[in-house]
Amino acid sequence: PIAGVAGSFTLDDVREAVDSDFLEAGLGVPTAEGGWKMAPVSQPRGSSYEDAKLRYVDVAAGIERGTVVFNSAGAHVPKLGAICLAALRAFGLPNCLNMYLTGPSVKQSAPPHTDKQDVFVLQMSGAKHWRVYEPPPPSRRPGSDPLARGKGDDKLCLAELGEPLLETVLTPGQLLYVPAGFPHTTSTVDPHDGSHVLRLAR
Repeated sequence: PIAGVAGSFTLDDVREAVDSDFLEAGLGVPTAEGGWKMAPVSQPRGSSYEDAKLRYVDVAAGIERGTVVFNSAGAHVPKLGAICLAALRAFGLPNCLNMYLTGPSVKQSAPPHTDKQDVFVLQMSGAKHWRVYEPPPPSRRPGSDPLARGKGDDKLCLAELGEPLLETVLTPGQLLYVPAGFPHTTSTVDPHDGSHVLRLAR
């Protein structure tokens, strides 16, 4: 584990960030076509600032229904911005920190999908089961963006991917690197179930 990461940002910190600023968050939900998209975590309750503001109770309710996503959280939450600055110093490249909140024992917190950017995952608390796959040949879906598979109306099935290149459970303080375009899927697990083995494809 990386020193200082485990428990460095908790749900209490999320509550403080949401209560003290006008933050936006999305809720990852499946589409009818089998893809994945962001839905609102809450709707404005009126026209005033307070009525339009996201509340922590909305976030907590969202976690019960799926994965709550705070895109670009590092640009709005000082404690997370410090991680962005550390990454900038380490790599000399601009970066973006997103925050994903998922309740325990969710069988699929994110369905198979690809991203346009390289991803470094830092597990702060809980445990998340990751499976990373070899990118499918673009010729199978010529009209699809290989860096945005499984998003919007695009469906990316596990049957299309075969066996994972890597399968592991991240626990607090651990890091995972996922290159751009490599499909991956996640679920949350009980961190005390004792089955945290790393599997690599031969």
